[in-house]
Amino acid sequence: MLRTARKYDVNTDSILFANNQPYTRDSYTLAGMGYVVEDLLQFCRHMYRMKVDNAEYALLTAIVIFSVVSVLTGR
Repeated sequence: MLRTARKYDVNTDSILFANNQPYTRDSYTLAGMGYVVEDLLQFCRHMYRMKVDNAEYALLTAIVIFSVVSVLTGR
């Protein structure tokens, strides 16, 4: 979700993926993922409003990665 939030486009309320194609609410619904799109876009909007920069995204990503590792290893 963090990676998705970095690619959020506030002007179109969509997510731009590697091919620079905007994926909107309608795109997700057509793909059968309409049940998750509102939560995903809401998360992206919150991250955008907080003006999270690249360093903060990197730190959040590291926290997530190391949290998962500690759960998997039991430490």
